[in-house]
Amino acid sequence: MTELGDYLKQRRGDISLREFAKRIGISHTHLDSIEKGYDYRSKKAVSISLETIEKIADGLNLDIHQVVAMAT
Repeated sequence: MTELGDYLKQRRGDISLREFAKRIGISHTHLDSIEKGYDYRSKKAVSISLETIEKIADGLNLDIHQVVAMAT
């Protein structure tokens, strides 16, 4: 798990990964990869678009800068 992944998991609290992914409009597999920091299929580092970061920030009621800071 990455620092960003730990942060996101902590911020979403009791909301399941699948439910949160559905709420923000991304696949649960992509969210899982973001939280782990790598794609479990390819074992490569995950790439996160600005659009996805915006969705995550909105879904967690965070300023986008907070999420970007954790992602870098």
